[in-house]
Amino acid sequence: MIALIDDLPVVQFENGCISAFRSEWLRQHLVKAASQAGYRDWWLADHVARSVTNYLITQYSSAVLSAVELRQSVSEVLVTIGYAEIATHFAPTRPARDISLLELARASGPFELTFFRLLRETLLRELQENTAEICLTQLHLAIKEILGVKLFTNECAALRDEIVAFSRSVIATQHGTNMLIR
Repeated sequence: MIALIDDLPVVQFENGCISAFRSEWLRQHLVKAASQAGYRDWWLADHVARSVTNYLITQYSSAVLSAVELRQSVSEVLVTIGYAEIATHFAPTRPARDISLLELARASGPFELTFFRLLRETLLRELQENTAEICLTQLHLAIKEILGVKLFTNECAALRDEIVAFSRSVIATQHGTNMLIR
C-alpha cells in the first residue's frame, strides 16, 4: 500500500518527474504569477492555495495529478474569482529539490575529490531534469564530516567557500536555476 503525504496526490510534470504536492509551493507560484500580471503582494494567494489544497484532499480521488491538470484547475479558480490575467501567467515548475551535502559527504568517506565528484553528478542530474530550484542543505555538518573534525575551523571555512564556489560554477551552466545553501 502507498500512503500519500497528507492525502495529497503527487504532481507529475511533463518531463515525467514526480514531486509531492505542497501548498506552500503552489502559493509561491501564485504569487509569482500575480506579480507577473502586475499584482504585487497579492493578498489572495494564500486563500487560493489553501482552497486548491483542500479540494485535492477532500475531492480529488487520483494519486497522481498531472501538471496540466493542476494548471487547468488553478486557472479555472482564478478565472472564476475574476483574476484571469493571473491565470495566463500561472506556470508551476517542479518544487525545489533538497540535496543533503551531509549524505554526499558520508557516501564519499574522507575523500574530498569523491565528494566533489558526487556533488557534480547530483547537481548535473537535477539540472538535466529542469529543476527550477536547488537547495543544498547541511553544509557545515558535511564539512565537519569530510574533515573529521568536531569544531568549525579555518580549514572548514576554506572548504565551505570551495564547495559554494564549485556548486555555483556547476549551476551557472544552466540559466534560471536558483540555489540556496543552508
